[in-house]
Amino acid sequence: MAIVKAHSAGSSFVRLPPQTGVTVWVALAFLWLLSRMPLGVSRALGVVLGGLMHRVNAKRRRIARTNIDLCFPELSTAQRARLLRRHFRLLGQSYLDTAFVAWGSERRFGRKTRLTGLDYLRSSLARGRRIILLAPHCVGMNVGGIIISRYHSAFAMVKPQRSTLVNGLLEKARSRYGAHFITREQGLRAVLRRLDEGMIFHYSPDEDFGPRRSVFVPFFGVSTATLPTLGRLAERARVSRACCRKPADTRSCCTRRFPIFPAMTASPTRHA
Repeated sequence: MAIVKAHSAGSSFVRLPPQTGVTVWVALAFLWLLSRMPLGVSRALGVVLGGLMHRVNAKRRRIARTNIDLCFPELSTAQRARLLRRHFRLLGQSYLDTAFVAWGSERRFGRKTRLTGLDYLRSSLARGRRIILLAPHCVGMNVGGIIISRYHSAFAMVKPQRSTLVNGLLEKARSRYGAHFITREQGLRAVLRRLDEGMIFHYSPDEDFGPRRSVFVPFFGVSTATLPTLGRLAERARVSRACCRKPADTRSCCTRRFPIFPAMTASPTRHA
C-alpha cells in the first residue's frame, strides 16, 4: 500500500451560497480579522463567548450538566458547576479557534500544535496496514483531524450543520491541508475505499441513532449508546486511540496537543 502524501494548504476563500445574508458576511469578516490577531485575543473572546453560551443556551447547558452529573457523581455540586462553566469556556474558545485554523499561516499553525506518534503511523502504513484513529467527540475533534492531515492524507465522517456560516467555515478549516470528508449516507463502502487508498480514518463513533442501530456499552459506569461500525471496520484495519487536547494554561504557546497511541491490543468486536 503506497503512502499518500498530505496536500498543501488550499484557497483562503470560504464557499457560501449566493443568497448569503449581510450578517453572515460581517461575521465571516470578523473571524478573518480575528485569525490575524494574537491567539491571546481569541482566547479571551472565547471565554466571553463560552460564558454567553452557558447563560443563554439552555438546551446545551442541560445536556452538559446531565452528562457531568452522570459521569462524575463523586464531585460536589460546586465542583460540577465549575466543570460545567469550564466546558463552555473551552467550547467558546474552540469555536473561535476555527478562524485560526482556517486562515492562520501554516507556519503559525505548526508552532501552535503538537503531534506525537507520527512515526508509529508511518511505519504501520509502510507495512501496508490500514489505520483508524479512534477519537472522542470532544470540543477539539476538528483540530485533531486537521493536524493529522498536514502529515498524511486523512478523511473523516461529518454531519452537515444547519448554519450556512458554520458549514462554510468548517469546510474551509477542515479541508485546509487536504483532508477529505464523507457523510453517513455514503456508507461503509466509501470508508473502506479510502482506507484501501492508504488514507487514515479519523473516526468519532459516539452518536445515538436509536436502539435498533446502536449498541449500549459502559461509559463512566453508565450504559451509553454508540455505533457498532468500528467493530466491523476493525476486521479490516488497525485501530489506534487519539485525542486532541488543549493545555489547561490558556497562555501556552501550544493551543492543541494531539497524541496518537499504538494500536489497541483488544480490537472492538462486531457488536461493540
